[in-house]
Amino acid sequence: MRKISLKQNILNIFILFVMFVTLTVGFLSVYSLYQSKLSTAERSQRQVLIQVEQEVEKFLNEIEQNATYMLTNYQRSSMIIKSIVELNPNISSVLVLDKKGQIENFYTTSDVNIYKGFDYSLKRYFIEISQGEQSYWSDTFFSLVDEDQSITYSFQMPLDKVGVIFVKLNSLASFCERYKNSDDSYMIRLLDSKGVVILNQDNPEMVHQQFNILNTSVFKDLMYKNAPYVMGKYKGINQNRKNMGMYTTIEKVDWKVLVREDYDILIGSINEIVLNIIIIALIFLLVSVYIALKIAKRLFKQIDQYTDNIAQISAGNYAIKIQDSPYKEFETFTQSFELMQREIEKREESLEESLNSFKSLVNSTMEAILIHKDGVCLDVNDVAVKLFKYDKKEEMVGKEFLHFVAPSSQKIVQYNMEKETEPYEIEFLKKDGSSFISIGQGKFLHLFGLKLKVSTVIDISEIKHKDKLLFQQSKMASMGEMIGNIAHQWRQPLSAISSAASGMKVQKEFGVLTDDEVESSLNSIMKSTHYLSKTIDDFRNFFKSDKAKTTFDVTKVTDNVISLLASSFKNYDIKVLKEYDESLEILGYENELTQAIINIFNNAKDALLELPRDKKRLIMIKVRRIKTDQIIITVHDSAGGIPKNIMPSIFDPYFTTKYKQQGTGIGLYMTHQIIVSHMKGKIVAENSMFTYENEQHYGAKFTIELSVKK
Repeated sequence: MRKISLKQNILNIFILFVMFVTLTVGFLSVYSLYQSKLSTAERSQRQVLIQVEQEVEKFLNEIEQNATYMLTNYQRSSMIIKSIVELNPNISSVLVLDKKGQIENFYTTSDVNIYKGFDYSLKRYFIEISQGEQSYWSDTFFSLVDEDQSITYSFQMPLDKVGVIFVKLNSLASFCERYKNSDDSYMIRLLDSKGVVILNQDNPEMVHQQFNILNTSVFKDLMYKNAPYVMGKYKGINQNRKNMGMYTTIEKVDWKVLVREDYDILIGSINEIVLNIIIIALIFLLVSVYIALKIAKRLFKQIDQYTDNIAQISAGNYAIKIQDSPYKEFETFTQSFELMQREIEKREESLEESLNSFKSLVNSTMEAILIHKDGVCLDVNDVAVKLFKYDKKEEMVGKEFLHFVAPSSQKIVQYNMEKETEPYEIEFLKKDGSSFISIGQGKFLHLFGLKLKVSTVIDISEIKHKDKLLFQQSKMASMGEMIGNIAHQWRQPLSAISSAASGMKVQKEFGVLTDDEVESSLNSIMKSTHYLSKTIDDFRNFFKSDKAKTTFDVTKVTDNVISLLASSFKNYDIKVLKEYDESLEILGYENELTQAIINIFNNAKDALLELPRDKKRLIMIKVRRIKTDQIIITVHDSAGGIPKNIMPSIFDPYFTTKYKQQGTGIGLYMTHQIIVSHMKGKIVAENSMFTYENEQHYGAKFTIELSVKK
């Protein structure tokens, strides 16, 4: 990590803090001023909008009241329409249409040449009423009556007549002219339901041209995004300048009343105040930095002194005198520093004693100990030097830890290098290139701020050699039993061969031997010899040693075992019962599992032979899958069970309850070794009941649990 100066860091922090405070205060002031200005503008616009909204509604109500007056009095006097037009400056013309949409009566202040009988049946204001509406406010349109943009209010009259009032916005426009911005522009815009401008004193041409602003920023950025009476920002229609405004909707006619103000002019009034705030902030910042530098200079002088003292103490000069400080806080620090000097000196002596004791302890253990970091050996004890056949520890220090590991164990050691492990087998290399089998484990240790890996190694070569001898002894014992089984298996086919040959010889002597008899006898002899050959192959496969793991079907293994022992079981009236699941393949050592199951079967056979002949002698074997990756093999006999006092010892080497000429006591021990050590499984012995032909039978039960992938 890149080192930095403490003094520079403190000074930077102090200056940054002053700058942060100054800029924050300045920003908050500007932001507060900005928000205050916007808030004032928002309140002003909302008030104007409320007043205009009320005036528009008042304007519309007056038109509707004139329509009601006309509806009530027209039948008494058709000239009522004249007084309505002449007395109301907001009405330019009134038409009365018959049920066909033709002018029945009218009055207008314009000089347009219109006449009774003129057809207005295609006009919107007639269609809406004729289709059942009681009244209808039209959007702005070009009127042939007024020869100008106009708005109409039509309503149902008696005898299916339709009254049409042509509305002028003169009084409404005069009212809106009261509201101006600081740049003398008008604040109010009035739009119909389709977005057409019907009032804009700043640009009357928009009204005459029926300018539609539905797709402009007014709708996109203001009306579609904001609710009524909520101020928003949008681009102006003409100059494309930014405006601030809000709107409301006149529900009766779906008109939009828009109040607006130029954003740049609105904000421009605070620019001078913002400039003054910035100048004041800069002056305050410069003064603060100057004061910070003056304070830091006095403070850092004392820190430089302490830095020099620390450097000398770290070099071993514990007698250095620390100068007194004029600052009260530093005085306490000085006293603590002097106390630290004395404590460091004491602890250094204590650490040296502890280190010597630790080295003595490490060198007095039975295990070889290797300490390494990131795969590189940092230290070893004397036991490791002796075990690996080196002359001195310096030859081992600095080498890669994997340098001492045999190629067969490189992969598993690399996998376990960065984690703590339980004991597991590792093959190591000595200096002379020879190897040895060991039990090793690794644990992490935090020392002097470093994360170190401590690996302990115990040579188990002698133990492994004894295990091989025991395994061979078990194999030889099984071989003796297999030879007996061969004798049983061969007795019947040899007898058949002998009988066939003798029969042919006798028939030959008496001259009665026919070709059919010869062919029949030879077929019998060939069948028997084929059976003998198959038996030889089965026993040869059993005595093969497993070199590598293979994938095999557990049910075929158990069937082969039953086949090998079939004659022996038949002679002793032992019945074997099977229950299998389908497709039970595992990865392991097929012949070793065969030997393990044979050992369990032979153990069960010996126990069953002690039963009277009238008792059922049963062995039940079940092979089933309990999980997607686990298989269970159970072997259950009816021999009465294993005595409780010897149950804990049945898997111990050389433990037997038979006479010396009957057993070696290593069969179940080797079975345990094969299942647990070689095939990484589990084996458990217990006594339990099972049912066969509605009868309960009690005996020993061996349960083997194997993983499919191990």
